[in-house]
Amino acid sequence: MLFDIKFDRVCTDKDRGKKSHFEFINNSALPEYCKIRSLLNMCFNEFDEKSQNDIRSRIIKNKSEEKFYSTCFELLVAHIFRRLGCQLEEHPNISDTNKRPDFLVTLSDGEYFYLENMMIGA
Repeated sequence: MLFDIKFDRVCTDKDRGKKSHFEFINNSALPEYCKIRSLLNMCFNEFDEKSQNDIRSRIIKNKSEEKFYSTCFELLVAHIFRRLGCQLEEHPNISDTNKRPDFLVTLSDGEYFYLENMMIGA
């Protein structure tokens, strides 16, 4: 799990203050953040253990807003493609380059493409 489901949450603050995004969402007792935790946990559990460790590191240890949002977006995009019946390879090596896009997406008909999520703007 990304967010502990047995954690007793009592915080009802609507403002995050100086907490990281993860800390705020993890500690909030508000119903909307319970839904966010549930969705992100579901998406997170679709990844293998190695990827989960990387995701934890990017979301929990990194206090960057951009890293938090981009990692959560990766989780959601991967979940959508999996729901559509696609196979995903996470951070595949592209031959003869040092590039590692977010996913190699293989469609049910065997067609495939590389997918790199990008955040534009702030």
